[in-house]
Amino acid sequence: ADAEFRAAQAAGRPATMAAQAAGAAPVAAVDSFILADGIENAWRRVGIALGKIDGVSVGESSQLLHGHEVSFEGTTMLVRVEDLGGQSRVVALGADGQPLSGGAAARLLGLLKARLG
Repeated sequence: ADAEFRAAQAAGRPATMAAQAAGAAPVAAVDSFILADGIENAWRRVGIALGKIDGVSVGESSQLLHGHEVSFEGTTMLVRVEDLGGQSRVVALGADGQPLSGGAAARLLGLLKARLG
């Protein structure tokens, strides 16, 4: 299944399609999600998880902004963790600082949510 997954990715298909081709359950795309974790721990967990997702190129990370600059499927975005008072929301922001919805950002957040549980 790993070989099929990598072949699908090499063919340029999105990771969700690659996962389906490999027989894995499809991952739902989401525009944001909540972690039952404080912001500092959530920011660290998100950074580690981003580094383990195929197709993600991680650039700069800012603990002050609680964000990680990433590129996925040709889209550059800031994956940011927001404080919800004991919980944290994970969102993807565009270059204009506005939340991204749909497309590569939603697919990446879906993969990230699946990895972080």
